[in-house]
Amino acid sequence: MHIGILLAIGAAVLFGTAQFLNAAVSARVPGVSVARWTLGGAALVTGLATAVMRPGVQTGTTLWALLAGVGSALGSVALYRSLARGNVSVAVPLATTSSTAIPVAVGVVLLGESADTSTVLGLIAALAAIILVASSHDNRPSPGFHPAADLEPADRTALSPATSWAAVGLPLLAGAGFAAELVGVSQFASDQVISLLWVSFVVALLLLLPVRTRERARTRRCDIATVIVAGAMTATAMVAFHQATQLTGLSTAAVIVGLYPAVPVALAILVLRERPGPTRLIGLACATVAVLTISGR
Repeated sequence: MHIGILLAIGAAVLFGTAQFLNAAVSARVPGVSVARWTLGGAALVTGLATAVMRPGVQTGTTLWALLAGVGSALGSVALYRSLARGNVSVAVPLATTSSTAIPVAVGVVLLGESADTSTVLGLIAALAAIILVASSHDNRPSPGFHPAADLEPADRTALSPATSWAAVGLPLLAGAGFAAELVGVSQFASDQVISLLWVSFVVALLLLLPVRTRERARTRRCDIATVIVAGAMTATAMVAFHQATQLTGLSTAAVIVGLYPAVPVALAILVLRERPGPTRLIGLACATVAVLTISGR
């Protein structure tokens, strides 16, 4: 299997594992707070690495880091706003599919990457996997996740599924934000990846600090430690994703990394002994097909 494909798979596994850890903590801590601590952990790891390596940073490449940081913050806020309105079954699949499809479109249309038959078939299988794995047909969030409690009461305008543009617009905005982050990271100079990631994480963290949340309980040290570990995983995943884009192209790497929602489902089965429904099992099968299709080019 191509090393670029392996790096993309590794990035997806790390992203998914980080999400699994964050989901466990979000049972007690508001999601926005979890996002802040995750970014803090990622910034800490990349900051220490930058201090040791001391790579030079050019102004032109810093703009890509700013794009990635703004995209990350925008995606997080838009997603939590959508979840706070009760649109769990719509928001998560829509945000995830758009955050995968947009980088693919950028890679093919703007960067001139080729889209052969296996890539197209892999993308179709991947999008199907994302929708099936991330969807919740009973319209309830994952166990222990309470998105409506993440924001101040003034920010929670409705807890029933919205009929306005927000029902679709906010998830699409979230997906566009996360897509901007991936596109920005893919354009980092290879000798400045760590330092530029640090810039992007710091920018995203600073933008998330003013977002109001309603704390439900005092954050425990073990929760903070868990989320910081998740942040370190996220930083490592971003490095792997960047390297994958250099070897396989943005479109291919984005498709594989977009399969990360399958990882928490698999971990829930293996670690928590959960019994997934047929929809998610089919989603896992589609994810496997997507990887095999793309890697078999």
